[in-house]
Amino acid sequence: MGKGDLQTNSQQLLPSVLKTRAQCNPDGAWAQFPVSDTTYALGLETATNLQVFNAVNKVAWLLDGKLQPSSSFETIAYIGPFDLRYFIVVLAAIKVGYKTFLPSPRNSKVAQLHLLEKLQCKKLVTTDPQLPAVNTILEGPTSIETTVHIPSLRDLLDSSDGTPEDYPYEKSYEEAKDEPIFILHTSGSTGIPKPLIYTHQFVTRTVNVTALPAPSTGDFISGNDTLRTGHWFTFLAPFHISGIGFGLMVSAFNDCVPVFPLPGQPLTTDQFLDAVRHCDMDWAFVLPFILEDLSKELAALELVSQKLSHLYFAGGSVPRQAGDTVASKMPVYQTTGSSEVSLLSQIHSPDRDLKRKNWSYIQLHPTLNVEYRHHYGDLYEMVIVRSPSNEEFQPVFLHFPELKEYETRDLLSPHPDMPGLWRYRGRKDDIIVFLNGEKTNPISFEQEVSRHPEIRSVLVAGSQRFEACLLVERHNTEILAGDEHNQFIERIWPLVQMANNQCPAHARVSRDNILLVNPSKPMARAAKGTVQRAATLAMYEKEINTLYAANASNRLLGSKLASIDPKNPETLLKTLHDLVAEVTQWDSSSFDNESDFFTLAMDSLQALHLSRELNVAPSMIYGSPSVEQLMKSVLSQSDSNSDLATKRIKTITDLLHKYEAEIDKIAAVKSEYSKQEPSAKEDNKLDQRAVVALTGSTGAVGSYILQKLLQNDHIAHVYCFNRAADSETLQKTRNAKRGIQTELPPDRVTFLTTDLSQPNFGLNEELYQQLQSNVTHFIHNAWPVNFNQALQSFQSSLSGVLGIISFTAHAKRQPVSTLFLSSISAVSSYHKIPDAVHNDLVPEEIIINPMCSAPMGYAESKYVAERMLNYAAQKLDHKNIGIARVGQIAGTVTKEQGSPHGWNRHEWLPSLVISSRYLKAIPETLGSSISSMTEGNEDTAGVLDRIDWVPIDQLASLLVEILFGLSSTETVEGSGARVFHPINPNWVKWQSLLPTLIDILDALPSSADEKDTRIKAVKYDEWLNLLKSTTTIGKSTPKELVTADVLWENPAVKLLEFYTSLSGADNNKPPKPLATKQTSESYPSLLGLEAIKSEWLYGWIRDWVLDSSV
Repeated sequence: MGKGDLQTNSQQLLPSVLKTRAQCNPDGAWAQFPVSDTTYALGLETATNLQVFNAVNKVAWLLDGKLQPSSSFETIAYIGPFDLRYFIVVLAAIKVGYKTFLPSPRNSKVAQLHLLEKLQCKKLVTTDPQLPAVNTILEGPTSIETTVHIPSLRDLLDSSDGTPEDYPYEKSYEEAKDEPIFILHTSGSTGIPKPLIYTHQFVTRTVNVTALPAPSTGDFISGNDTLRTGHWFTFLAPFHISGIGFGLMVSAFNDCVPVFPLPGQPLTTDQFLDAVRHCDMDWAFVLPFILEDLSKELAALELVSQKLSHLYFAGGSVPRQAGDTVASKMPVYQTTGSSEVSLLSQIHSPDRDLKRKNWSYIQLHPTLNVEYRHHYGDLYEMVIVRSPSNEEFQPVFLHFPELKEYETRDLLSPHPDMPGLWRYRGRKDDIIVFLNGEKTNPISFEQEVSRHPEIRSVLVAGSQRFEACLLVERHNTEILAGDEHNQFIERIWPLVQMANNQCPAHARVSRDNILLVNPSKPMARAAKGTVQRAATLAMYEKEINTLYAANASNRLLGSKLASIDPKNPETLLKTLHDLVAEVTQWDSSSFDNESDFFTLAMDSLQALHLSRELNVAPSMIYGSPSVEQLMKSVLSQSDSNSDLATKRIKTITDLLHKYEAEIDKIAAVKSEYSKQEPSAKEDNKLDQRAVVALTGSTGAVGSYILQKLLQNDHIAHVYCFNRAADSETLQKTRNAKRGIQTELPPDRVTFLTTDLSQPNFGLNEELYQQLQSNVTHFIHNAWPVNFNQALQSFQSSLSGVLGIISFTAHAKRQPVSTLFLSSISAVSSYHKIPDAVHNDLVPEEIIINPMCSAPMGYAESKYVAERMLNYAAQKLDHKNIGIARVGQIAGTVTKEQGSPHGWNRHEWLPSLVISSRYLKAIPETLGSSISSMTEGNEDTAGVLDRIDWVPIDQLASLLVEILFGLSSTETVEGSGARVFHPINPNWVKWQSLLPTLIDILDALPSSADEKDTRIKAVKYDEWLNLLKSTTTIGKSTPKELVTADVLWENPAVKLLEFYTSLSGADNNKPPKPLATKQTSESYPSLLGLEAIKSEWLYGWIRDWVLDSSV
């Protein structure tokens, strides 16, 4: 039978397909294998369709005689050498009524026994001689009661002793399609493998997927064509989905022939080259390490490219450089799939050069109905969405019939220029979440370092730590002595540095954080040969803890300071300068002692290292972000609280006076040239309507403000000021994710890349003048949210406020209504200042005492900005400046179809609720108890128990209303800025929400292994202690190895310092609520805000817990 002559309906049972092939084409090749068991030099032997049919019948009769037929699809296990007998046993067992479990021989004994017990498997089929894996199972306690040995492959294929009778199997497809036929298990990359049972219908759907033609629309060719023809060499283990999928399912239904490797031999590059050299094959299915090796041996690559038409690879990712090298000589294709999903069909561009350049990208067939959902950064998770019209191409839902969609946990990145192409980047399980909330995907780093010829594998670790470490496994199994150890680190360090240069700063690995794997305890590996990350990290938990603990107590540079006389500030100053240069790798001459560290782009990891070298808290680095300030802080660590308060006041007032002086200059210029300025034109329609400038439109609040502005027909145009270079694309992407307007007509909105701290906002003079001629309203929403940095590090933001003051002062259409979005943190310490004794509420006015702000740079910077705008309003007689002190922003009131409720799960309140579900306990108060604010009330409340949240969409409407109301309210000349408190006046207590919160959390779906325990309300300090017990903060040895999945369920550990601060609140002076009387009188819609509703809570909490996009 010639190529393409086989016409097989996919809705046939595998034994029937084999019988059809044996009858129609008895001499046709079913598979090939080496003539010799030890070398490829003698070529290949063919197993014909008829031979395999007879071999299946032989084994079927053997099972019938030894085990008796099964009417309940009992499980038998098969373990044998890597040869055709795997598939022969599976087909024979189907005929006799059994389903065959194919465990990996590489599993640990614990895993093997666990799987056999779980499957209630009591019968084992194997070969003679037995593999060591079989001996391991049969030694000691085991569920196996009966063992059956089958003949060798050649004996099974040999018909010299007569042809066996056909073992009867007459079932129809409709009758048997849902019957189980074989069992595989997951890779175990993240723990103990889990069994998966496959049916005849799963086979049919897999064959359907691989038979999909190219779509009728677009210029594509099917990616299946090169898979379903020719003789192909297989590296794919027959106990893995790719091995049985391509080796049995696809090959049985198509005219392609698998070529098996030498049985019992390791799958090495040398063995592969030997096979290519001596055997006639069309193409090969290899593992990633083969491509890596070929890229380094050009002669070997030349041989393979001349003998084979193309290569497929599976089982992991290939370093870009290696793939580029191989793809330059021959076509390289990658497959994707999993034990759960089976194989996924691809489509390709007919342009071979384009395909060669993009070998590392895949494009899945649209029939599969795959979506890519944003995870973080440029990573997206592949999700298969159930489609009733295409279910015959979605095998995964046979495993999970209850699901509407299946999250694969595979992460991919889009092609920068070609929509539809995606590059595999790793698994969600691979993502490392550091203790500061930063994330990194370590795969590229690991690939880079693994290129070193002495290295077998590496793993990056660091979940729930402040910095990463690197586990290195060498090819050489000799243990290295001290000097040899250091020399090895020196040899690999250049590659580590290269990897560091290509990864985010917070994810870099320092030389001290490299741990060599003990040769007697190699990294754990799955059946397909890939390193099992979770298992390996658990195996090395003690060593990793020891490494971090040793480095924490052995900071050599820190000891230098101990030997310096603090009375010699010049020496201390130089030492600190040199230390900063060493930690950051900055040129010592590129910064002076007054330079702000964070303006110079010091990152969080560098700040952490510097604090450790100095043996001080990281907050000192953020609070003293220059060499000069750091020296003063080091010398004054013993200062009293009153001294620190005095210094804080001086820092704030000095900075304020600096900007007030600049505002005086703006006023002088305005006064001098006011008579020369032309009056604003009012001769066109655009000038009759409002033109709004909005900063930070791509953020959460900014996005909703922009939507409200565009819905207002009285607004002619909106200019969006953002720092991002392509903010329009970013806006559309984020708006789509939030379920809000993505249509941004260019005649209504313009996106500009700006830097508010630069002259003209960084724009050219013509554009800046155009803006000054047209803008009538200005909303300043953009502000960096960083609670670690000191006030000095916000100077560029404050310079931006100064720029806005200058812009509006010289605008042509005076006065420009200006609204600044401040924060309640700017006045959250109001209760501590003397004036507070006369007020029960924080007044809606500028507070002159700088100690009213929270003692952190973010709050202080908002306070200084308020004071600057107030001073500008007075000095420039600017009547239309407003300041909105925004409090806790909640999610949206209504949820658009398919969009989240818009409340970031990583904020403090969502994190607290999510972790409460994990801890099975929720705090009775939001902070340690304090006396109630109402005299005579014996109730207690937490620091933040007053729930006056405002939903983000309602807040945006209110802010736009305030902006346009600034010009309609009479104000006294020179009275300063107006202050508004858009806080929900219809507040409720946290305690009143607790029963609803608990009911909602208890009602949400739980994982199978989650205990069915109702969440209980506990004292705040008890809740805090429960949270602390799950984290490694302050401990040299963690209680458990915390993965990214655990941090997803328990995100509050990343904000432990904040929650601890609520426990230490001053019980005698509770914070004052914000007054809302004046805001409510001016804007009655504030009074119309509803108290938080249970249905809103349900939507928000469900998104936090279940939606990975929030």
